[in-house]
Amino acid sequence: MTRLSGIAGAATAGGNPLTALLDGAKRLGGIYHLDYDKAIVITDDFVKREAGGIPRNGFLLAAATVPTKETNAPLDEDEVILLRVRGTAALPNESELIATRLAAMRTADVRDQRPEAVIDNLTSSQIEMSAFDCEVLGTFYPDSVARQPYVQWGADIDNVYSGARYFVYLPSEEVLSFIASYPDKTSEEIEKKEEPDLIDIGVVRFSSTRRRAVAAKMDNVPVKVRVTDFISRKTAVLGMTRVGKSNTNKTLCTAVFEHAARSRKNIGQLIFDPQGEYANVNEQDKTGLRLLGIGGDLVRIYKMKPDPDDSQEFPLAVNFHDTN
Repeated sequence: MTRLSGIAGAATAGGNPLTALLDGAKRLGGIYHLDYDKAIVITDDFVKREAGGIPRNGFLLAAATVPTKETNAPLDEDEVILLRVRGTAALPNESELIATRLAAMRTADVRDQRPEAVIDNLTSSQIEMSAFDCEVLGTFYPDSVARQPYVQWGADIDNVYSGARYFVYLPSEEVLSFIASYPDKTSEEIEKKEEPDLIDIGVVRFSSTRRRAVAAKMDNVPVKVRVTDFISRKTAVLGMTRVGKSNTNKTLCTAVFEHAARSRKNIGQLIFDPQGEYANVNEQDKTGLRLLGIGGDLVRIYKMKPDPDDSQEFPLAVNFHDTN
């Protein structure tokens, strides 16, 4: 796949650079209702199984393209809409489908057979139809930065069609990483010809149950963030117990420290650590912020009872009578 940040290559190859977002995607269905805030996506059980499951809060892509020719045919609309699954939605004939499902289940129960064995193929395909209620997050559309094609993002949509124009896709592993890490290069970085300082902060995880994500090889999609996003800004790390908050904080502090060393800038970090979980070396993974620099010039640890033989440890208490 052409790198999504280098969509100039896709453009010069004669294709729409936005179609790189559909490379490797799995077609889920279509949109039968769209407004500025939400979209109702229609699909069926067979497609959901083949796609590896559709978790709540998962990302979907909607594009007005040609089925089976997503990556080598022009888009009817030069945009790709990003959707987030919020839950299920009722179909217009939901009451009829429920009655048919109920009758099929009763007959199957009486005959000790599976439901698909007691109904015809047409009825089976109809009762397997379902819909998702999705939130419209925004639009990917083509732009130009420093005379280079660029995938731009807008946090809304600027038009609504009443007709069924859009097909919906489950993004590939690489595209999902691109979405979760967007942008891989900012317009300012392109103009200044700078390479961003990125770190892997974690992986995409939509649900606690990961059976289908593992089977679909979507359980290890990396999420990259800019180190500079955590400098001179407020950052909160929230989560349940034992989900990796401390390791995340150590990763961020280490990344900022290394960025300061590479850029030769003085970037101070003040960490309140009552339990000593960041400063001290963890016996399980052998990590600790004190390992970033030997001596007190780079990493200083203030304690009530510092070790006099440790050059990194300093007294936390203040003697107000000492005027030196």
